[in-house]
Parts: sequence; structure tokens; C-alpha cells
Amino acid sequence: MPETRRPIVGAITFVAAFGATPTLGCGAGDDDAADAAGTSSATGAGATSGASTGGGSTNGGAGGAGGAHATGGATSSGSGGWTKEEAPSAADLVAVWGSGPTDVYAIGIDGTTLHSKGNGSWEAYASAPDDLRGLWGSGPDDVHAAGAHGHVYHQNGSHQWALASSLADKTLFGLWGTGAADVWTVGDFGTVGHSAGSGGWSPVEGAWQIRLGAIWGTSPTDFYTIGEIDIMHWLGGVEPYYPENQPDMYFQFAAVWGSGPNDVYVVGDGGAILHSTGSGDWVKQDSHTTNPLGGIWGSSATDIHVVGAAGTILHSSGDGQWAPQPNAFGFDLTSVWGSGPDDVYAVGGSGVILHGP
Repeated sequence: MPETRRPIVGAITFVAAFGATPTLGCGAGDDDAADAAGTSSATGAGATSGASTGGGSTNGGAGGAGGAHATGGATSSGSGGWTKEEAPSAADLVAVWGSGPTDVYAIGIDGTTLHSKGNGSWEAYASAPDDLRGLWGSGPDDVHAAGAHGHVYHQNGSHQWALASSLADKTLFGLWGTGAADVWTVGDFGTVGHSAGSGGWSPVEGAWQIRLGAIWGTSPTDFYTIGEIDIMHWLGGVEPYYPENQPDMYFQFAAVWGSGPNDVYVVGDGGAILHSTGSGDWVKQDSHTTNPLGGIWGSSATDIHVVGAAGTILHSSGDGQWAPQPNAFGFDLTSVWGSGPDDVYAVGGSGVILHGP
């Protein structure tokens, strides 16, 4: 296809806010983290907002004390094998992630933080004082959340958020990492932040003056950030000067995920699903919907889930074909994550939590 690449204004400069300047390539191995990080990091562009708070969330502030309020188990089932689990809050949920089947988090508007042990019951823990958008962790004792005002929060398994950093007064949308010593966040106006562990975060300035809605990768030197209509591939530790080659689509992208460096997907508005083999070229796949798509996750290259508005749930076996998974709920869904092919969660507006498939 003819090249229509646009230069990205500015070059990346690492500004060390805490200690030494970080470099790409730092961090732990990717084996465990990448499995967990197939991620809901990508919310923001497809996230709903302006939710009301529900009854169970305790506003104890970041790191503050606050009780937990539990709900009962699943309340209703829909076709396609998806079950709606009762949430203790009606606040919009924006991201879901877990370290395993018995340790699952969902976060959202008004700092809402919910947790499940995988038994169909959810508890509301002390919320953060800001809207939360991005969620990722390297394990049960190392969980990060990011959101409004450039705030990044951390908790060590105590279910209480502590403010780790204020990168900039810009909303952060995506979180991803390869391990506890290599964590990244992205957000509005090209905001990029990096942590090498120990609670320190450093801003990465001058990259892209656009909204960066999500981040995902396979190693410290091979990862993607997605902008409003652009896909940027960090390869070999070097920032991209041009976006990748992609079809002429002017939809806002919302999420990025892959099973490996040669199998990467991006989803977004208008039912957009793009796929790349890592060559730098992206091919549009037919989603059979025009609904905005907000999240993507898979257990493998042959088991991939996409969620979106109006209860949209799509599944692919990695052959480029996408089949809708009917459900009876119809809620806007913004994020999806699972511990395996038979243990997948989707979250979205009005505190909806679906478990399936």
C-alpha cells in the first residue's frame, strides 16, 4: 500500500524524576507478566464516564483505611455462557485485571476498586480519590492503577492504594509492564511514564502530543503505544519516528493486545479490528459490527475476546474471523481479561461484571 506516514513531532527525552535515567531494556523477564498483561491496559478511548457511585464503595482515599463490602454471587445468566456477577457499586468500571483466577480486580470512575476471589462474589475496597483508568500488576503483591491528574497508585496486596507518583496533570489511560522493575503508563497529550520499581516513576517527555490510550508489548524492547488514530511500535529500544502502516481509518483506537511479537491486535471505534504480524503493516479484519470496541484479551493466539458497546462480545480463533457471543445484558463493555480460556471477565458501564464464556 502507498505510504501515508506522518512524522511524529518531537523526540523522546527521559527526565529522571527519581534517581537515574531509565533505559529501555531494564526490568524483569516477561514470562509471567506477559500472561497476566494481555491486558486491560487499554481503556480510556473506549471508556464510559460520568457514572454515579454505588453503595458499597468506601472512599478511604489512597492508602487510607476503609472497609470492604461484599455482594452475593452471580445473579443471572445470558446465552453464550456469560453470567452477570453482582457488583457492590454502580460506578462505571473501566479496567479489569488479575494475577490469577482467585485474585481479580476491577477499577473505574470515582476511584472504584472491586476485588473477587473468583467465587462470583465481589468486594469494594478503599477507593482512590481519582477516576481510575489503567490497571496492571506483576503479581498479587504488586498492583498498579493510573488515572486522573497523572496519578499512579500502588498496592502490595493490602487492597489499599498508596499514591506512588504524580507524573503530570494529565489523565493516564494505560498500564503495562514486563515485571515489577519495568512498568509503563501512557495518557493524554503524549504523557508517558516509566517505573524501574521501588515506587519511583519518571516522566518520558516530548514523544507524541496526542492522547495515548493504551500500551502493550512482549518485552522491554518490543512494545506498542496507540494514539488517537496512530499505532506506534517501540522496537529495539528506539522510539518510532513514524506511526506504523495501517489502513486509512480515522477511528479512535482503544486497546492493544497480542499473543506474541508476530501476532498483535488493535481495536477501537466503528468496530475497528486491525492485525499485524509485527512487520509494521496492519490489516483490517471484519468485526461485523460498527459498535465501538473497548477491550481485547486472549489466552492464546487461537482464543481471543473483544468487548465493546451495547454488550458486544466477539471471539476469534485467530483465523481472522470474528463471531459474536450473544448475551442478554446489553451493557457497554470497556475491558476484558482472563486467567484462561474458561475464566474470562468483562466489565463496563453501571458496574456491570460478566464472567464466562
